[in-house]
Amino acid sequence: MRKLPEFIYEQRYKLFLVWLVLLVLSAFFLKPLNIDGSSNETNMQDDPYFKAMAKMDSLFGKGPDVILQITPKQVSLQEVQQGLDALKDSLSVYYEQVEVESILDFGGAIRKAPVSSFLKWSTSLPMAKDVISTDTLSFLASVSLQTHSDMDLEYLNTIGDFQFAGIEKISSFSFLQLEGEIKLLLERDLLLLPLVLISFFVLFLLYVYRSWQSVVICILGILPSVFFTLVCFSFFDAKVNLITLLAIPIVIVLSIADIVHLITGFYSPTYHQEEKSVKIIQSLKAYLLPSFLTSLTTCLAFYSLALSQSEHIQKLGLIAGTAIIGSFFFTYLFIPILLRWLPNKKLKDHGVTKLSKHFSSNRKLYAAAMTLCFLSSLFFVSDVEFKSDFENFFPKNSPMGKNYKELNTHYSSQAKLNILIEKKDEKASSTLANTVDEVAALANGEENVLQLTYARSASKNRIMGISPFSLQSLTQKYDLKKNFISEDAATERIELRFSSPEEIKNFEDKMSDQIHKLTEGYQVDYASSSLVMEAVDKNIASALIKSLLASTLLIIVVILFLTRSIPQTFFSLLANLAPLSAIILVLGLFDLKLNVLTAITSVVCLGLIVDDTIHVLYRKVRLKSDLHELGIGMLSTSILLTGGFLSLNLSYFVPTQTFGNISSVVFVITLVSDLTLLPLLLDSYRKKKDFT
Repeated sequence: MRKLPEFIYEQRYKLFLVWLVLLVLSAFFLKPLNIDGSSNETNMQDDPYFKAMAKMDSLFGKGPDVILQITPKQVSLQEVQQGLDALKDSLSVYYEQVEVESILDFGGAIRKAPVSSFLKWSTSLPMAKDVISTDTLSFLASVSLQTHSDMDLEYLNTIGDFQFAGIEKISSFSFLQLEGEIKLLLERDLLLLPLVLISFFVLFLLYVYRSWQSVVICILGILPSVFFTLVCFSFFDAKVNLITLLAIPIVIVLSIADIVHLITGFYSPTYHQEEKSVKIIQSLKAYLLPSFLTSLTTCLAFYSLALSQSEHIQKLGLIAGTAIIGSFFFTYLFIPILLRWLPNKKLKDHGVTKLSKHFSSNRKLYAAAMTLCFLSSLFFVSDVEFKSDFENFFPKNSPMGKNYKELNTHYSSQAKLNILIEKKDEKASSTLANTVDEVAALANGEENVLQLTYARSASKNRIMGISPFSLQSLTQKYDLKKNFISEDAATERIELRFSSPEEIKNFEDKMSDQIHKLTEGYQVDYASSSLVMEAVDKNIASALIKSLLASTLLIIVVILFLTRSIPQTFFSLLANLAPLSAIILVLGLFDLKLNVLTAITSVVCLGLIVDDTIHVLYRKVRLKSDLHELGIGMLSTSILLTGGFLSLNLSYFVPTQTFGNISSVVFVITLVSDLTLLPLLLDSYRKKKDFT
């Protein structure tokens, strides 16, 4: 390691050719980015609830493609129906085989009656309560389309701008539109976030180093890392989605950190009078090993995300981890040539250098503050909970998000549980129809079920809770086999409605044993998006603990290798408790819940906060010197990290913003802790050791 910096400098032209060859070879793996607007942020294919939802979709279809909320004028039922017919005709111009269904289809002989009277009367039918607003001023219409992946959604998105007879207002919601909206905003983030990051870097670097050469060097160092990140997307066959998108800004921010440290080392006052070659070699000696170890620990932290069941989180870990360690090699193969561009001058004092001196002279005060931060977080540990929600990844203030909230506000609870019952054993004592009847009766009698909307079986065309006079028209309109009995008649489903998603899990916990006794010889699956979210929370908690333990163990090994001292390794971990406790403080003080992205924050920050720790340890333990210019470099990189992650607030996705904000707070606390508490602990240990 002592001779490696000199070797790198002497062989810089050959290493540049190696860098160029690697860049060209990696280009062969590059494919166009595939942007995925799917609203499924987990993709946990092995989860039983996820499988149950997929099974229900395959057997009974996914329901209507589009839901329209129709607010009629104060006119007759017939006029509103004419407006719906005109709406269907307009949709038919854009899409093939359009079907529009609504509660108005049951108007029959009373088509001249006021639509308001019909809607109020229809609320006496439990099934109709799902499609009529609680104030009876609007109703839902379902639209089925013959769709394909590249379907044009422009008309659906602007349908509220058109006027139809008898209709006051139209708003729409569909996963087709939602995913189109997500995809569009992901494309925006993919272009905007890197541009903002680089613009911020340019301004800050000009302020710190006062030379255009330093800016050019940093930008030239970032671009190969970004390119390699895009190659990793292709190599790991990953799509750009709400989670994997984070890999790009993360790598951009981290790739500049190594370059900034090297530039700061070049301007070290210790070697101010030396030739450029000496400055470059000394900078490489000071930062090569710690930079490698920081890249390694961050890489390992990201790789630990592979312990998650979520495919998207796994891909994020693989892409970011590989790109970060690759970025280190790309930087050190290329940077020795670039550093010769720097002007041979002395850095002037400015805000960053003054702040570095301030922390150095007030170590005890800030060390006490870091200790207080950790102790305060202990009061909030019990308040931290995992709470994923279907709406977590809706774009902020998006039209689809607003329409979805309006549906939940003005219509009966959308919290559904589907019980799928499939005959597995031909020797089962009860027929499928009778078993479904028994389970439906049990569920209907359970006090936790606030509304059992309907259930159907193969032997009886039965609609529970609906008066006999409406039974015939409803069964004619809706195909029972299509909606509640599988095509092979081997599976039936029972749909239950609850007042809130929480009651679905309560029902499953309380009733699963009783249902199991009634269904011997049958397979029972519980399909509900609420149960999928519950499973996501459990998986996040389990995977987070595994990732943190694995990352911590590997980081301890790396620090122990660096210090070769158990006490100093312990002090290093102690100094990092304050930054980690900052996550708990932010979650507790702002009443935030852990979801897919905020949970990832803990693992990511664990990998990042030890970066400065390793640099401090290398400088004080291995080199046995003071921090000198390292404090300026740490301040500069921390400001770049903090500002870089704060730029994620420009995203339209709230979890991305939360991820950036929490990470930024952690970086600030990390900087203060590593510049004050850690050196104080190390100096105290060294004095005690020298005394003994």
